[in-house]
Amino acid sequence: MPVRILLVDDDERFTELVRAALTDDGYDVVGAVHTAAAATPAVIDLRPDVVVLDLVLPDGDGLSVADEVRAEGSRVPVVLFSSLFNRQVAADAFDAGYGYVEKAAGVDGLEAAIDAAVALPGPDEA
Repeated sequence: MPVRILLVDDDERFTELVRAALTDDGYDVVGAVHTAAAATPAVIDLRPDVVVLDLVLPDGDGLSVADEVRAEGSRVPVVLFSSLFNRQVAADAFDAGYGYVEKAAGVDGLEAAIDAAVALPGPDEA
């Protein structure tokens, strides 16, 4: 069964490109939302296997959204996917149990991060 992915990114055009590439490679993109406010309800409604989450959103930041998703009781793996590399934010993401990959890594880098995220035990399983 293909990995079910929710994309959260404010750039709708970029989201569609990523959706197409992931779908072509056998992933199931079950939804895409474009704001922090829409992310947690989408996780609850769509129940993806992994969330790919932009770090910078118009109404919040990806790390806070990932924390909110967890606070709501979801243990879905999260991969932060950003064009901005910040060593401290990457360290904070990893420390919190989230993946982090730069958009410059392309779809191959994103797919590697997705595969790693779903293969690793969740925060309650480690």
